[in-house]
This record gives sequence, C-alpha cells and structure tokens, in this order.
Amino acid sequence: MNKLLIVKELSFDNNLKVKIFKNKKDASLFLASFLVSLLEKSPQFNLGLATGDSPLDLYSFFAQKAKEKNLVLSKIQTFNLDEYLNLDETSKKSYRYFMNENLFSKVGIDKSQTHFPLENNYDSYDELIDKKGGIDFQLLGIGTNGHIGFNEPGTPLKSKTSIVDLAQSTIDSNARFFANKDLVPRQAYSMGLSTILKAKEIALIAFGSSKCDAIKKLLKLKDFDISLPASALLKHNKVTLYLDLEAACDLL
Repeated sequence: MNKLLIVKELSFDNNLKVKIFKNKKDASLFLASFLVSLLEKSPQFNLGLATGDSPLDLYSFFAQKAKEKNLVLSKIQTFNLDEYLNLDETSKKSYRYFMNENLFSKVGIDKSQTHFPLENNYDSYDELIDKKGGIDFQLLGIGTNGHIGFNEPGTPLKSKTSIVDLAQSTIDSNARFFANKDLVPRQAYSMGLSTILKAKEIALIAFGSSKCDAIKKLLKLKDFDISLPASALLKHNKVTLYLDLEAACDLL
C-alpha cells in the first residue's frame, strides 16, 4: 500500500474513519493493495462485494495485483450485497454478470465460491453467511440518497436480507445502465442493514460530487437515522470511508 496516495486522514467521534484521495483511481489502487495484503495473510477469507461504477477501478487494480502476486483465491467465498429481481444471470444488466465480467473471471474465482441473494435463497442468505463464518471484509458504495446495498431510506436497522422496493432516485440513477428508464427493475434482493453490520470490517467507497451531500450528512450524525440508511454504520466499530476530493467536499 502506498500511503503517499492519501491526501488526508480523519477520525470522527461517531466512530467513522475517513481516508481522502486525489481521485477515484488513487483510492481504488490503495484499497486494492490493502485487500491483496489481507488475502495474503488469510487465504481462507469471506469477502462482501458491491457493484456499480464505484468499484470498477478497484476490481481492475485488484485483478492486476492478484496476478502480480500469484495470489491463490481458491479458498475465498464472496457474498454480494444485492441482485435485481427477474434478471437472469446471463443478462448483461444482472449483477452476477457484472461480477463475473469485472472480477471473478479475471482472478479465477469459481462460480461455486460466489453467492448472491436470489429467489431461491434470499430468506436464508443471512444463515448461509453465518454458516460460512461471517463476512470478514464488506465493501459498500453509497447512493445519493444514502442507501447502502439497496436499503433505501426508511429501512429499519434490524432488517435482514429481503426483497426491497427501489426508491425513485435509485431507479433514476440506474437508468443510465439500461436502454430506457422503463426497463430499470423496480425491486431487488438486498442484504439488510443488520446483515451488513455483522461484517468484521467495512469499507465504504464514494466518488464524485453527487455523493458529497450523503457523505456530509453521514459524518454529522451521532446515531442511526432511518432517513439515511448509511448511518447504520455508526453502530459498527471498524468502518473506513474511502473518498475522492469531490465526495469529500467540505472536509479539506
């Protein structure tokens, strides 16, 4: 890990730690190196993963570094946060397709090592995670409305993996991935907030000015606020935010 990539480090009295980087590339490179170091120490590892634009560079750098280090990933298990309803894994819009294209196929992670909340298992997904030993490291993004996973504003702190309705702001944001807004799924399977909080360590990544307001709100809070799902992270004692300058906005 190159600590020179970090522009500023902050600790808040609400338990959150923040690392600020010049840009998405630097943050992703740093976090990829950190993940590789964790997996070198613990080959048998349970990794919680996210999708979307935010982790794309991270997955690319991770694949490069894993190859450079000849990292053996045959003993890891991955657990994704969410998946759309009614999308087959062969659909290019599905998160299973996204993960295989951007990470799994590049580092030799077999399908049998990967897990997603789906129709046949979402109500037992939490039990599966527990049975496998829990998530050692959970990666999160954050929505402009403060959602993590697909836990939208109004989600209770005790929520478990379930079928959720997507907020209009989330549908609008995801429309760029589809030919038109009418094709964007309105529901998804998502880990619950309580599921996420069981992870031993959590990293939240946020890049771009569109995430600035949600990050500002999160850092000002002292306790969980149901209107900002990401505030559930205040209940955890090992959370680090990885931000670029735009998402950090007023922190410098």
